[in-house]
Amino acid sequence: LNLINDVLDMSKIEAGKVSLVKNEFNLSELINNLLAMFQAQIKEHEHELQVHIHHIQHENVIGDSLRLQQVFVNIMSNAIKYTPNGGKIQISVTEMQEGYSDKVGAYEFIFEDNGLGMSEAFLGKLFEPFSRVEDERIHKIQGTGLGMAITKNIIEMMNGEIHVESKLGVGSKFIVTIFLEFQNEVEL
Repeated sequence: LNLINDVLDMSKIEAGKVSLVKNEFNLSELINNLLAMFQAQIKEHEHELQVHIHHIQHENVIGDSLRLQQVFVNIMSNAIKYTPNGGKIQISVTEMQEGYSDKVGAYEFIFEDNGLGMSEAFLGKLFEPFSRVEDERIHKIQGTGLGMAITKNIIEMMNGEIHVESKLGVGSKFIVTIFLEFQNEVEL
């Protein structure tokens, strides 16, 4: 079912049939939902999870929360899958402080792990559809090789960016920067 959903998502993206929806949401709730979704897997793999929130002045925002959650689920799922038991996963969320309007903020989400990491050669192909590392350590790990291609496309549709730093045997760091409108907050 996951394979079918990923293939359908990728097909829709390539055909230009995916449009973003604007809805009001709360960043804390989005992150809490993400953590709740993966709580059992984190516990099962005995991962140490750290979450850091920095300089969030506008927690209530407008954007496509479902697509943003899909991006974070893809990244977090890989962090859990490719980090050996007992490893560390860290999430940092920061609202950037300078150079943006009073109606839109830039947010940086960093997902970092001390997992298997990726070679420099594979990093160049990471966002290509159906890309998977040829490594005996991961043959038993399920995956379609579409998650990162979908993730990059969604982020770009949101006028955001994704950067990846990784070193084989050391871990990976995914840095996502997106722009979100602020909700009109009524002062009491």
